[in-house]
Amino acid sequence: MNKLRRRRTRAQQKPMSPLMRLLRIAVVIAVPLVGISLIAATISALFSRPAPPPQAAPEPEAVVQTIALKQEITPLTTAIKALVPKELNLHLMVYEPDQGGYVDINAATPTASASLIKLPLLVAFLEQLDLQTIALDEMLQLTEGDKAPEAGILQDQPIGTKISALEVATLMITESDNTATNMMIKRLGGIEVINERLDKWGMKQTRFRNILPDLQGTNTTSAKELVELFSKVEQQQLLSLRSRDLFMDILSQTKNNSLIAEPIGEKSRIRHKTGTIANLIGDVAMIDAPNGRRYFLAVMVRRPPEDPSAEELIRKISATVYSHFQGKAPVLPPTSEVLN
Repeated sequence: MNKLRRRRTRAQQKPMSPLMRLLRIAVVIAVPLVGISLIAATISALFSRPAPPPQAAPEPEAVVQTIALKQEITPLTTAIKALVPKELNLHLMVYEPDQGGYVDINAATPTASASLIKLPLLVAFLEQLDLQTIALDEMLQLTEGDKAPEAGILQDQPIGTKISALEVATLMITESDNTATNMMIKRLGGIEVINERLDKWGMKQTRFRNILPDLQGTNTTSAKELVELFSKVEQQQLLSLRSRDLFMDILSQTKNNSLIAEPIGEKSRIRHKTGTIANLIGDVAMIDAPNGRRYFLAVMVRRPPEDPSAEELIRKISATVYSHFQGKAPVLPPTSEVLN
């Protein structure tokens, strides 16, 4: 009976017109096509997004902290001043980081830097090494414009010679190579770029104005800024641990040991950089005495051209400072040598 009813019901249904059949077929086909189109559009949007713009190398943060000067070492100041003859002009900073003791004699007064300006240039190179914008094994090519007289072995190399960045930086310090210095200035972006870095380190008196040899003394620095820079590197305020160690290693190989280093005992460790032009001679150093005391010493002496007494003064000052930190009383010179 139920089957008969179902048959009657189906028989009573009107047949579907051809137009309705076509619409039904169209709907059946269109629904999955719309879904596929939406999926394809989503995938296309994901893969066709523009790539993000390339990121520039990170700019190192400004570091302007200064060294903690707590107490002047008055007896040492007196002893050093007594050594200075009237024809010489002394710029000096002594700093002991453990106690904050210091001696300041015209330390903040800017003066010609000579090759002492290569010290901040080394820091600038190592900073870029940390930022991975330069590599130790990158080859730098010598050009005619790089060549400079007065100091160094690269001035005798043929144009086009390629030297690794590490070797260029090392020769700049150990041999005080002026040609290597000019190659490094060029690789780091030139004088203006380097001066911007000095500003961000808080060095306002240290300025490059010419490539080396700069015999006229237009490049400037001060004893205080050199000690502050040295201290910041030692305290890892500017460089990574690895770059700080490389900085110290290169400075320990300086060939000219005739100034601060000469009167210091063999058991001491010294990392330093010298600088000389006709009317100025100087040396900046970090010294570890045998008793474990560490101190920084920057000495710059303005002099009559080529006056050898300036070199002797630096050696006397170094011996006096060393004796102080070894716990021995500094020896004052005879009264006839004291500047009134």
